[in-house]
Amino acid sequence: MKTIVSNTSPIRYLTSIGEAELFPQLFGKILIPKRVYQELTHKNTPDIVRQLLTSLPVWVEVCEVKIPKDNSSLVHLDAGEIEAIFLAEQKRADLLLMDEKKGRLAAKERDLTIMGVLGILELADRQQKIDLPQAIDKLLKTNIKISPSLVQSFLKTKT
Repeated sequence: MKTIVSNTSPIRYLTSIGEAELFPQLFGKILIPKRVYQELTHKNTPDIVRQLLTSLPVWVEVCEVKIPKDNSSLVHLDAGEIEAIFLAEQKRADLLLMDEKKGRLAAKERDLTIMGVLGILELADRQQKIDLPQAIDKLLKTNIKISPSLVQSFLKTKT
């Protein structure tokens, strides 16, 4: 089984559009650092996300992360992104689920394989688990920040 680590945004946004079941269907278990769990259960997180994570589904495992003393190359990231990157490295993850541009760039510099929400939706579409245009339409109704050109590039693969 592959090791998959997730940052906050993929879980938050797929849960918000009613597609949380894609995680166990596509990946089995997802590892998240404690900080990501705290972000997903924070009072300002949408209720549907908080409720899902508070009862901790069997496909989510919250992990301790050892933060190296010299983490200066990642100080420009938020705490959840930092912990997700270090957890992915420490667990030798096959895939890191992350959307934020700065975090993705830092993960790429560290030779981590990454996939964001759109990539997850595209994978699910290829496996005929969702309809990609419908899922992207629901996603765009959330507060996710995604470039229109990126959305179009994913939709073009569908035509």
